Amino acid sequence: MNSPVLTAIVILPFLAAIGLAFVPVRFRFVMRLVALTTTLLVALLGVALFWLFAMDTAAYQFVMTIPFCCLARRCWSIR
Repeated sequence: MNSPVLTAIVILPFLAAIGLAFVPVRFRFVMRLVALTTTLLVALLGVALFWLFAMDTAAYQFVMTIPFCCLARRCWSIR
């Protein structure tokens, strides 16, 4: 199962911080609004992961497999 939710939880604050680096200091309200929105979105994604977690399985959950090298019918991937 390819689930980009964990990736979004990690990347979203990073992207918000990068975006906030380009906001002028005099726009404090915008900075706080972006920070609050990002925090709430990450919290909602975390709650969704909590509710979707299946306790009855021992397998990996919320896994995203990204192939990065395929040579001679042999593929390596990152999980």
